[in-house]
Amino acid sequence: MYLYATSVRPGPANPTRVMEWAVGMTQKINQISEVPTALWVTSMSPGMGTLAFVAVVDDLAQIEATEDKLASDPGYGTLVEQGLGLLSSDPVDQRLLQIVHADPDAANIDARYATTVVATLKPGAMAAGTELGVDIAQRVKKLTGRPTSFAVAMTGVYGQVSWMSLAENIDQLQAAGEAMGADAGFTKLLDSKVPSAYQPDAIQTVSRKVI
Repeated sequence: MYLYATSVRPGPANPTRVMEWAVGMTQKINQISEVPTALWVTSMSPGMGTLAFVAVVDDLAQIEATEDKLASDPGYGTLVEQGLGLLSSDPVDQRLLQIVHADPDAANIDARYATTVVATLKPGAMAAGTELGVDIAQRVKKLTGRPTSFAVAMTGVYGQVSWMSLAENIDQLQAAGEAMGADAGFTKLLDSKVPSAYQPDAIQTVSRKVI
């Protein structure tokens, strides 16, 4: 199972127009794609306002099939042209992650918020860091009750990994963060095992689902 995300940065255009365009793009993708795509926006975090079109697929052939269909659709081409006047000149950022630990409850809730922690494995810690990543995801789920998955990057920074925890509302988001911060056992685990497995440059962001 894979997570496929395409991220863009809004330009100086009216935010309402940018969001209308992004919603329209999501709807167009879902008209064509074999798998659902959701629109998320980064909130309360570095890169605030970044828009991400996110899909979970069973195999890479589904991505290829969708991209082929989009490339031949005139309506999609028109939306791409409209986006040129609404988005920043930053390169489009695409990420492909292999989901190593997929929380089965992730598909059973109406997730409106996602907390993502991105870290990079240290050289020589590929196996141990991946195993620890799954353990951390399971402990977060046990502590917070929030579905939490763990994935390894297939493109981009080699050795990059991600934890993704979902919440149905902002109250659950807040409660989850407080639960992890208050648990001495979880903090001890992070202090004792994380430094040997991951680079000291992890980044945590929060995203809010638009559609």
